[in-house]
Amino acid sequence: MIQIPPTEPEPLVDTVLSFVTADTWAARQAYLEQHPELLTDAADQVFDTLLTRAADNPSITQMLTQHRTLLRRCREVGIAPAFAETFPFECGVPPTVQPLLAELKTLTHPGAMPRRVALCQAALAQIDRTHHPALWAALQNETGNSLQQNPLGERAANLEQAIACYNEALRVFTREALPTEWATTMTNLGAAYAARIAGERAANLEQAIACYNEALRVRT
Repeated sequence: MIQIPPTEPEPLVDTVLSFVTADTWAARQAYLEQHPELLTDAADQVFDTLLTRAADNPSITQMLTQHRTLLRRCREVGIAPAFAETFPFECGVPPTVQPLLAELKTLTHPGAMPRRVALCQAALAQIDRTHHPALWAALQNETGNSLQQNPLGERAANLEQAIACYNEALRVFTREALPTEWATTMTNLGAAYAARIAGERAANLEQAIACYNEALRVRT
């Protein structure tokens, strides 16, 4: 916790710190909805002060910057859309999809990839891209990742499906709107092309290189 000297009272400091230190992102969203003053220029100036005082602590600086960026995004597009696009697996998830995502988080070993694919597909069947674009795109990306590692089925077919999933995700994860997610998806797409069996090997590698170079436009 960043210590604010009591001899220097500053408006909104306690509110900002309560927002930053909430237990979950869903809790932060609820707190923000109760404290719209966090979306004011005055609150943004509080972040300036806190960042100055935390200049020698990289972890706190990163945390403050992340929250400040999120608040600025909330001012641009609204609270719910900003949280949904930044934390698609934690905020604004339809109730029927929540247990699917909860199980998805527990499956990490290679043998679980077929189940991960099934969970992603089941979740996607219940999600409207228009109403939950970031979650839809994140699940497309997760499906692609799981297919790339799936030990079952034909390897070539799995990679073709993975490439299709990444391209679907890129319909939402654009460089302009969501640069980090865009770069991550481009990296995943590059890996899929590098491993691709269908098509000409040289052409696939050229496509992979192009994807990696695109990702490096963000990941400098």
